[in-house]
Order: sequence, then C-alpha cells, then structure tokens
Amino acid sequence: MHPTYISIHLMESQHNGEANWEVAHRVLVPAFGPLNIRGMFDDMKDVASQLVMKWARHGNDYKIHVTDDFTRLTLDTLALCSMDYRFNSFYAEQMHPFVDAMVNVLTESGSRIRRPGFLAALYRKEEYQYWKDIKYLRELSDELVQNRKKHPEGRKDLLHAMLHGKDPRDGSSLSDASIIDNMITFL
Repeated sequence: MHPTYISIHLMESQHNGEANWEVAHRVLVPAFGPLNIRGMFDDMKDVASQLVMKWARHGNDYKIHVTDDFTRLTLDTLALCSMDYRFNSFYAEQMHPFVDAMVNVLTESGSRIRRPGFLAALYRKEEYQYWKDIKYLRELSDELVQNRKKHPEGRKDLLHAMLHGKDPRDGSSLSDASIIDNMITFL
C-alpha cells in the first residue's frame, strides 16, 4: 500500500482487516478513555479562550466568520490535545498552511474518484498540487514525531500513545509512517 494514503482509506481499512489499522486501533483505544479525555479539558479551555479573546479584540461590530473560526478551533484543539502542538491559528489572518493542504487533498481526492482515468493527463496542475500538499502534511507530521522523540516529556497524549504504545495482542509498535498517517487522520 502506498504510504501517502489519507483518512478516507484509513476508515475503509478497518473493514479490510489491514494490520496497521488494527494495531493502531488497539494501541490507541486506551488513550480515548474517560480519564485521558478529562485530562485534555484544560487544553480545550485554553484554545476556546483564544477564540473568545479573538472575538473580544475585534469588538461588537466584527462580523464573525463562523466556519473559519470553528475550523481553527477544531485544528488547534486537536493538535494541542493530541500532540502538544500549537498551530496558533487565532493569531493569523490566514488559515494555517496545514488546513489549506488538508482541504486541497480532500477536495482533489473526491474529484479524482469521479474523474475517468483517461483524463488524468489533463489535470497535471492538480496532480502536482495534490502531491505537494500530501508531502507538506507528511513532512509537518514527521517533524512533530521527530521533535517528540528528541524532546520526550511526561505528557500522555495521543502522540505519546502512538510512539510508546504496544499492541496488547503481539507487542508490536506503530511505525513512524503509521503514526504520521494517524496524525493526519486526527487533524
């Protein structure tokens, strides 16, 4: 299987008995327990407070861009709670490049499914951008994995579970490629 598959394939894999999905599932299920989720509340509150502060800074006449702000809220909350990473989306006018790349990949993936294969040569620009965006998503995710390996900490988040968790069935661990796939899926 090509290492650049994304969340759509990961969701389908559970039905195909793919070993990587099954191992990741068994390793990560404990990380979603009630106590672990409760441990994320402070980070959730932190990011939600940033959103409220953004709205307050702009004042009463500010037109709230709900879709953009809730995309930022979702991305920042998931990244902070699951990987201890801050996109700091509320401190920039533009969406973080990760969001743009993710949206582009998902949109193009949907278009590719509907497009007859013989027309692929007509979509070189889209093809180039598609693989460029996938590369960016994977490189940023790999950067987070490598940074955590270089600077381990006591934080017991999803990234920690993926890096240190063992499959209870056979003791296997997730590969870096599988961790990156799962990180992209979460985000």
